[in-house]
Amino acid sequence: MATYAHIGLRETYFTPVIGDDGNTLTDFIFPASKQNEPLLEPLNFSSNFERASEVFANLHNVKLYMTGRPYQLTPAILAAVSVGLKSFIVMHYDRDSDTYVPIDMTPCLSQES
Repeated sequence: MATYAHIGLRETYFTPVIGDDGNTLTDFIFPASKQNEPLLEPLNFSSNFERASEVFANLHNVKLYMTGRPYQLTPAILAAVSVGLKSFIVMHYDRDSDTYVPIDMTPCLSQES
C-alpha cells in the first residue's frame, strides 16, 4: 500500500483540516506565511505552478485537500503532472457529509499521447 503525503492547497484560519489518515494537516502549498507575497497572488498562475512544483518535487504519492481557492487547483494539477507524481488524489470537501471525498487524478498524470 502506498504512503501518501497529505497536503492542503491553501492554509486557512478556520477549523483545522483532518486528513483521512486521522492527522491534522500541517503542510500546505500556500501556507499562511506566504499568502501575502506578491508572487503568490491567487491568480498568478505561473508562480502558483512553480510553488506547487517545489512542494511536489520530492514526493511520489499525494493527497491534496481542497482547502481554499479553487482556481489555485489548476496550477497544482499541472505541477503534479510536470513533476511526475506516481499517484495524485484530490480530496474535495463535502458539506453535506462533513467529510473529504477522494477524486483519483492518477490516470490524468500520464504525459503519454
